[in-house]
Amino acid sequence: MDYEPNQNDGYMEVQEDQDTKKIYPAGQKSRTTIKYIRYLLLLIMVMVALLFLFANRDQINGDNFRRLMAKINIGVSNGAAENGEVRFDTLSNGNTVVYKDGFAHATVEKLIITDKNGTEFQNTQLGYRKPCIAANNRYVLVYDSGGTGLMVADSFSVLFETYMENNIISAKMNANGYIVVVTEGDGFLAKVFVYDASFREIYRYRSLNRYILDADVSADNKAMALSAMNIEGAEIVPEILYFRFSKEEMDWKVSFEEAPCVEVAIKNDGTVCGLFSWGMVSITSKGAECGRYEFDNQVLQCYSLEDGSMNLFAVSASENGDATIVACDEKGAVKHTVSLDYYGVDMDYCEGRVAVLGNQKCAAYSLVGKLLWEQAPESATGISFMGKSAVVVVSETKCVYNGIG
Repeated sequence: MDYEPNQNDGYMEVQEDQDTKKIYPAGQKSRTTIKYIRYLLLLIMVMVALLFLFANRDQINGDNFRRLMAKINIGVSNGAAENGEVRFDTLSNGNTVVYKDGFAHATVEKLIITDKNGTEFQNTQLGYRKPCIAANNRYVLVYDSGGTGLMVADSFSVLFETYMENNIISAKMNANGYIVVVTEGDGFLAKVFVYDASFREIYRYRSLNRYILDADVSADNKAMALSAMNIEGAEIVPEILYFRFSKEEMDWKVSFEEAPCVEVAIKNDGTVCGLFSWGMVSITSKGAECGRYEFDNQVLQCYSLEDGSMNLFAVSASENGDATIVACDEKGAVKHTVSLDYYGVDMDYCEGRVAVLGNQKCAAYSLVGKLLWEQAPESATGISFMGKSAVVVVSETKCVYNGIG
């Protein structure tokens, strides 16, 4: 005779499986169903996480993961930053750059790294007399201009620190973490050192008859370009020099009759751009001049030499006159112009947008001249993009970021 449970005896049902009868305690079946639902939700979450990691695989590394875990509030960003402010409580004024989704701030006392909400990841003693700072998506580079100290850090730790034998003139880091350092000479007019992404010295150049003003490393990590002043008897000749790390001797040089090259940059396609007081010149990786843009007696107020194809200049008839932003390609061809009713102090470029710090306002424009955002400059000293959708206004003790859509 089959057993028929009721509500009072603690059993829910009887199921027949061929010749076997299974009796389930009350509530077990519903609890099993809930367990399966939980496993299913967990599986869905894991799949979503894997899809997120795959979509952002180029940006996922240990440092970014630690930054994420260090934040108290974890959310999903839609790419448009809200307005906010980060203040740096330091004993002296410093230099600040955008680093990942936050800032790196260097003073004579310390290096501070935060996210855009002020979450502090690192606070390291520095002790540089004149700190200069730069950053890419991997590292922060700090060096003592006119001193000997140089440091590379990520969000949480110092990865490399050294003191050069002679005072540092300039230092740059490419997107892959390769570093080129120009120092004064000891028995030489200048020395140049190149370090790879593991901070091993891979190349060295000593100059007996040339002053080196600036240097840059190519995006493929295989070459460097130098801005030099060559002493030929009583004459000083401005030059751009090019070296491949696969050989010791110079690959090529281009000489100029005009003023020295104040900055040299190697584009992603290998084109070498040299900035002069009179304009910009472009040279192929083979050493042939391929384009120029001349300022035509206008004054250069500020500029942005990007890794991409665009070069931007704010030029005016006078030092404090209203500026015109000129965007030209690596060949020197003018692609866009934007007229301003103020003079430029600093500028940055990102994906078809230009941010300008002027004497009267901070503003962001599209390259066709559409105003995207503006505010009063107050005590600002610099301006940068944090991605395409946010502009960061930098002063000596704080950063203010503004979403521009």
